[in-house]
Amino acid sequence: MKSIFLLFAGILSAFISASQGYHKMIQENNEWNVLHVTFHIPNPWDTSFYTITYRLSHDTVINNQPFFKLLKSEGEFPIHWQYEGALREKDQKVWFLPKFGTEEELIYDFSIKVGDTIAFLYEPMVVDSIVFRLINGEYRKHWFFSYPGVPFREFWIEGIGSNRGVLQSGNAGFVGGWTWLLCMYENSSLIYMNPAHNSCSLFSTGIEETGFPVVRFSSNTSDGYIMVEYPEDFRITHLSVISLSGRTVRSYATETKRLDISGMSSGIFFLKLVYEGGVTIRKFVIH
Repeated sequence: MKSIFLLFAGILSAFISASQGYHKMIQENNEWNVLHVTFHIPNPWDTSFYTITYRLSHDTVINNQPFFKLLKSEGEFPIHWQYEGALREKDQKVWFLPKFGTEEELIYDFSIKVGDTIAFLYEPMVVDSIVFRLINGEYRKHWFFSYPGVPFREFWIEGIGSNRGVLQSGNAGFVGGWTWLLCMYENSSLIYMNPAHNSCSLFSTGIEETGFPVVRFSSNTSDGYIMVEYPEDFRITHLSVISLSGRTVRSYATETKRLDISGMSSGIFFLKLVYEGGVTIRKFVIH
């Protein structure tokens, strides 16, 4: 029975592969929203996170090779774009030329197979499996990797790139921070959204940010609640708890002032309070 199932799965995979054309990753106007989480040394419990938008601009020729300019902008509404480098794609491979570099770097090879080792990134990765999954109504290849000796996983999506971020593949073994792909757009159309998040832009300008001065915050995590105090005419539009990776783990009615955090695992979290005119993000720790 198992052999029949594997045969059927192989036939189905071959059928899907044959019925779907290859999705190019490097195309004009493609955009990626990447979450950057930074641990502040020597106090790693002080953490900030922000989102960078990467966008492919018009094509150009560098070293007699056709490239697309890669721009980046930090902010919920990206308007201040900076040149980050250039990307090109050929034969299912993607090269990156850094803005201050003179030689391009191979950062993706979408022709790899199960068992192959990718050694051209920050950390070597081994292809554990390749599967087809629906992305925006189409089946696209997913490559799942493992890092030898590192307990983290990564995957690539055909036409989209790494779940770590468009330029961040191979960095899961790093210390001092994390990156995660939040969203990817093709010609302003949302193609992919990270299922662990509910936003394409997450920001914290600093853990000790006080936000609106009349908001008072206190926590008694051992008793399983957080208290938020503010004037009655102060209009709250969003109230939630966010994990260290930027994922919303609990949301509350906007009029709630006693926030139940019972049952949450130990670790570092952030209280995000959005009001008319700004946002406040406060850190708290559950022991």
